[in-house]
Amino acid sequence: ANLGVLLLKPQHEDTGNPAFDGKYIPGISRQSVTLNLGYTLPRMPKLALTGGVYYASSTPLLNQNGYDLPGYTLFDFGARYEMELGGIPLTARLRLDNAFDKRYFSPYVSSFLTGAPRTLTLAVTARLGNP
Repeated sequence: ANLGVLLLKPQHEDTGNPAFDGKYIPGISRQSVTLNLGYTLPRMPKLALTGGVYYASSTPLLNQNGYDLPGYTLFDFGARYEMELGGIPLTARLRLDNAFDKRYFSPYVSSFLTGAPRTLTLAVTARLGNP
């Protein structure tokens, strides 16, 4: 299990514009929390189940504040299976990101993007050569 907590007070200071000084900086959540879990099944040690929760608080839309984009919580689920094929170690991963298809805006540098919809990903990796 991994837990991350971030608490910020991102405010403009000495900007040269009194309308911005003391206001929160757009695009930066004041609180965010990430929790990731993994569980290996005792009777199937090659199979692991994973999950995660990500929370981001609201963030201002403009430098002068006045309107906040709402915060959001996302849930991810997955599984990992380790196997061998012809003596080559393989790992298959299946992930479901944004499992409940939450609609949200995600701040990115100086703009805002619509957050990624529910996404299912299957990946297989091979370990070639010496470990």
